[in-house]
Amino acid sequence: MSPRLILACLCLAVVAVSAEKKWTNLKVHFSANPLSKYYYQTQPRLLSALKANKWTNLSGNDCTNGGKYNGFRYVENDEQGMALLFDVQGTIAGIQQILYKNQLSANNKFSFDKVPAYNPDTLNGEEVYVITAYFVDPSTICTSGRSASDLNGASGTGTLTQIQTGPTPASLKVLPRQRAEAIAQSWTENKCFIGMGYHNFYNVESFAATNCSEIFPIFGLYDNNGDQIGFGFVAVGTSESKHFEHPPATAVKLIVGADKVPQCLLDTASSPGLSTMHVFFTNFPQTYACIL
Repeated sequence: MSPRLILACLCLAVVAVSAEKKWTNLKVHFSANPLSKYYYQTQPRLLSALKANKWTNLSGNDCTNGGKYNGFRYVENDEQGMALLFDVQGTIAGIQQILYKNQLSANNKFSFDKVPAYNPDTLNGEEVYVITAYFVDPSTICTSGRSASDLNGASGTGTLTQIQTGPTPASLKVLPRQRAEAIAQSWTENKCFIGMGYHNFYNVESFAATNCSEIFPIFGLYDNNGDQIGFGFVAVGTSESKHFEHPPATAVKLIVGADKVPQCLLDTASSPGLSTMHVFFTNFPQTYACIL
């Protein structure tokens, strides 16, 4: 490759990186009710911002959680379905969806043990499945971490969504920050929903082959320009956390797309149901409109 061509490629790479929108916030839960406590609820991004006696440390002094996850795990005392992960400097590093097995419905035929993003765990004596998403390189969380000033700097809330797909943080699946790149990597081009953005579920075309029993539990969220604004968790069953939404089949059809949604997913949305949780990295996700 000629020196001029190399320089041109480097310049394009710099432009692509600089064009990415900084993640300036962390909000959880889609809601159509602006009076709800859970209406795009802003989450603390610094350990020092946690309200005293409102959150519980699940990690003790072990940032690696016995090798299972990286980050000091905190859950809100009255809301056990979500955990926030903080690094060694007390800066946000990731988030977990926590699903209590006894809440996932008796008629639930989903193969949780066949989908490596679901990690079995025990919390307060109860069996759970945990899905972990990191916003930064997991290898830095329990070593260098980030300072509080990084939240206002270039890295913001994070730089990349990485899903843990095994029993340790060594196994990861990346959700691309650009929608076009996600589509090229089998994140299906699904539809936009007002207040959420454009959805990309992973390989919807494969859902029917397992009768929707092995769905990858993450979807991407993008704006009108194809920039990532967040992501979401999706699980089969009706877990009781107030952070979870339970979309009916009609909404699922609109979001996935009438031309792409498999019948098994519509059936699953009706029974045993779905539990989704939207995570946003921007200040006003409720304003996202579908204009393209």
